[in-house]
Amino acid sequence: MSGEETKPDTTGTDTVEETPVPPLLRFVMLFKDLAKPTNLFVIAGLLVVGMVALTGGLKQVDTAEKDLPTAQPSVTATAGPLAVWFKSAKWTDKTLIPLLSLKPGERYLIVSVEVTNQFRLPVGAPVLKESFRIDATNLLDSLGSPATAAKADPVVVRISDSVSGAAMQPGLTMPLALAWKQDAKAAELPKSVTITINSHVWRASSLDGHDFWADSTPALTITLPLTEYT
Repeated sequence: MSGEETKPDTTGTDTVEETPVPPLLRFVMLFKDLAKPTNLFVIAGLLVVGMVALTGGLKQVDTAEKDLPTAQPSVTATAGPLAVWFKSAKWTDKTLIPLLSLKPGERYLIVSVEVTNQFRLPVGAPVLKESFRIDATNLLDSLGSPATAAKADPVVVRISDSVSGAAMQPGLTMPLALAWKQDAKAAELPKSVTITINSHVWRASSLDGHDFWADSTPALTITLPLTEYT
């Protein structure tokens, strides 16, 4: 055994040279690995959230945290496209009409208003419902399931004929009752109720370009004393 370093015998061994991969081909291979259904759904979701944020769809969160203007019951409150005159707030634990049926342990908080559509186009029933929110606890939806104040739509009743409020035509003024169902066993009867009016904007959709009512944003609040319906 000598002190010289023994080199490995490479006789007969093929030498493999690594071929450089062009940048464009590397990009295509990377995208191919990412193009799985799960990844595509995630990417699509991020794109939608980004578009909503750019078009103002997230404004409501920021606005709701700020102090809103306060309206007076004797003054007409305006929150595009509606002008609203608040008359009174009543509560009842009795079924007044079939549209406002109650089970034992439930009650309705009913706000009487007069609403005018100030816009040149009709305002549909879904927008009308979304325009009003009540600050109350233990609310119930139409099926009797718990609903948060931020998501609870009122039952809109035309006072003239006791039927469900539908689309409001331009310039039309209509007396309405806004009714929120509440779990009377879980919630203490409040002495007053605060209503938030949400404004809407008529604009083109960022997805397909059609015009619609969008950007529901809290505009102002009003507080009314709550008395029993008799």
